[in-house]
Amino acid sequence: MLDLGPIQVHLMLNHIPVLGVPFGFGLLAFALATRREETLRVGLGVLVLAAIAAGMVYLSGGAAEEVVEEAARVPEAVIERHEEAAELAAIAAGALGLVALVGLLVSRSRSLPRWFGMGTLIGALLVSGLMAWTANLGGKVGHEELRSGELGSASADPAPVTGEGRDHVLAKARSPRGRWTEVSPLPTPLTNNAVAAVTLADGLRLFTFLGLDTTKLHTGITRQAFAYEVAGDRWTEVRSVPGPIGRIAATSVGLEGRVYLFGGYTVDADGNEVSTPDVDIYDPATDSYTKGAPFPIPVDDAVAGVWRDSLVFIVSGWSQRDNVADVQMYDPAADRWEAATPIPGPPVFGHAGAVVGDVIVYCDGVRVDPEAEPRFVMAEACYRGEIDPARPSNVHWRELAHHSGPARYRMAAGVLPDEGLIVFAGGTDNPYNYDGVGYDGVPSEPSAVTFAYDVPKDAWRELAGNLVRTMDHRGLVGAGDVLFLIGGMAEGQRVTARVERFELER
Repeated sequence: MLDLGPIQVHLMLNHIPVLGVPFGFGLLAFALATRREETLRVGLGVLVLAAIAAGMVYLSGGAAEEVVEEAARVPEAVIERHEEAAELAAIAAGALGLVALVGLLVSRSRSLPRWFGMGTLIGALLVSGLMAWTANLGGKVGHEELRSGELGSASADPAPVTGEGRDHVLAKARSPRGRWTEVSPLPTPLTNNAVAAVTLADGLRLFTFLGLDTTKLHTGITRQAFAYEVAGDRWTEVRSVPGPIGRIAATSVGLEGRVYLFGGYTVDADGNEVSTPDVDIYDPATDSYTKGAPFPIPVDDAVAGVWRDSLVFIVSGWSQRDNVADVQMYDPAADRWEAATPIPGPPVFGHAGAVVGDVIVYCDGVRVDPEAEPRFVMAEACYRGEIDPARPSNVHWRELAHHSGPARYRMAAGVLPDEGLIVFAGGTDNPYNYDGVGYDGVPSEPSAVTFAYDVPKDAWRELAGNLVRTMDHRGLVGAGDVLFLIGGMAEGQRVTARVERFELER
């Protein structure tokens, strides 16, 4: 059965006015040159039909725009330019069609004056130009290679999105898709919580530590921890993280049956924030914690990734009064820290990323601009680091082409190792501290995007999905071909207990 969605209808119709108006122009020119009344009437009829088609195309464009904005991650400015041109072209085509219709009606009783034919001919030429301009802008919506200065458009088939942009974004039915499925919620709503996954003898177990409750106040920063049994779809509370008070923006990883919890920051009654050097190691088998060697440079809102099940890389982050460019490498077996090659770009916090194979990737976050007000501004940049297996502290960094869309803050990121993908989800384009209200005083709103960086192919891929809008995350966690998004902030800066499971549709 033929299944025509908004995009297919829009694409099917838009060729009619784009080709119809120039065809009508050609018929009018021939009729005026040969003085053939019948050909003139045919040309006028073609212009009337093209005007009707132009109106239908314009009306179908709104529904197509909604699909593209949700699933294709085409830059909004590209879509807006096409929409504005389409509106002007539709109005002009409608006016031309109305003139042509009047001419058709008059020609039934008498011959049309030559000046009418010449005027309509000139109008058809102008509208043909508008149609060509609109079609060109429409091509930039679907073809990366036609855009200027915009990188990483969404792919429309299983091939990855690359700088060449060879894939057509509007062929949505062929795009690789991901499916989000809601599972059992957290026992209590939490956001900015550290998350990790560990494979135990009885299956995959997810953990959440620390975080902020629905009050979004410093008194709502918790030490609580919970475990999720994936097979049984069941949450249970486990021992709280040691310490006198809770913290937020911590980072955690699962490794060899344990969870390693790094840093974060505390907030006191006066609003003072302190980046902590704590490393807490949780053992699910005994429901207990031990202390690891503290951070050489305490950081929060950092990116963490595990390399070859042996080392943990902590990338950039906020430390007390400013961001740091440091990459800190932790060896759990030796309980020892070592400095790795710093990041080459501006230091950031609230970025997102992960490690796949011998590659670290991180994106976006917030940099400090002393000249700006507020001084915390989005950092639209992605970087890839190649870890030297012979000496892992040597990381060879380079900047990547940026993913499509605006830079995002506190996205969730996680790994699908079998696919070589780092998946990014949610986030916001308006940075904030911890209550969801931007540094500029404007409440931040979450995104529903899901996309991935294909490490082996060094390319961005669109993962069209059905994610509920969400932000304020510390990671996507899972194992094999599944990832989980735990808690966070929903629309309206609402702290949520929602938990969602992500899988690629095959």
